[in-house]
Amino acid sequence: YENIILEDIVFNLGQYGAGFIAERTAVGTLPSRNMIFKNIIAYNGGGTVFLYTYGSSGLYNVKFQNILNVVSVNGITDDRVGISCTNGGNSSAPYCDCFNIEFDSIYTYIEPGVSALDVNGVKIDMGANYAYAHDIAIRNIYFYSAPSSQQQGVAIAIYDASQGYVYNYVVENVQVYNSSLHLSLMPTDKSGSVIVDNVKLFNNAAFYFNWFWGGIILRSQNGMGKALISNSVLVNRYTNVRAPFPVGLLAYSTASSPNVEIYVNSSVIDGWYYAVSNNIQIPNGNTVTPIGPVYIRQSRITNNTNVASGTGIV
Repeated sequence: YENIILEDIVFNLGQYGAGFIAERTAVGTLPSRNMIFKNIIAYNGGGTVFLYTYGSSGLYNVKFQNILNVVSVNGITDDRVGISCTNGGNSSAPYCDCFNIEFDSIYTYIEPGVSALDVNGVKIDMGANYAYAHDIAIRNIYFYSAPSSQQQGVAIAIYDASQGYVYNYVVENVQVYNSSLHLSLMPTDKSGSVIVDNVKLFNNAAFYFNWFWGGIILRSQNGMGKALISNSVLVNRYTNVRAPFPVGLLAYSTASSPNVEIYVNSSVIDGWYYAVSNNIQIPNGNTVTPIGPVYIRQSRITNNTNVASGTGIV
């Protein structure tokens, strides 16, 4: 696929339909590039716009803009807008390379009264080994889920893999109700970074899915680099907590020697069981290794049961 513009479309997808789901946007050595998806409205279904690579060639110069996703029936699952960057299951180089990807003005609205859901608003999934995803902008994101929906997905999901590297991306101007952000930092060297700016997250619901017990979750499987979170507000008002207790900022790794510096500046973390933690055991049983240090500066940490849990939080 190349030089594509898909715009001004309404999808009424029902329970199981799908919008534009490209299973193999890059096959062998032929990359996909120069694609724009904009001004799209989608109702329900198994996804709105999602691109999968399949091979070493990769995907670049792709923009998703002004997309509204409405969920109005029970049992809807899967991702609304995103990419899966994978080398087709190959377990050796060359790497699949996905870069210059932009998500702008993506709205996901799950109607009150709708339940039993597993919906992700924006997703980047490394899928399998031997792939890079980098130089990505995710901005102007809105995600609403009613407190009673038992929503299991998240507003923004970025997943790495054992040899699937994701780094050098920006998340900014995000508004989330009753959901989380799950972010990863897994660069190929210590220069990798993630910048999170102006996130407003308000939670008044239980967290149902095993991986997600916090406002912003930052995972670094075996990476290095820096994460900066600034000008953000993370507020929790759900008081019927149960182990492993919700955390405003949860940073963790499943590797033995992660090396990530995390900076929190000019932000508010209010009403969580732990404001910040890098050692909470996640419910799926994986061993957690703290990542850090975590530096908190010029921020308000208020009304939390505990300020911090872990090591190197200063």
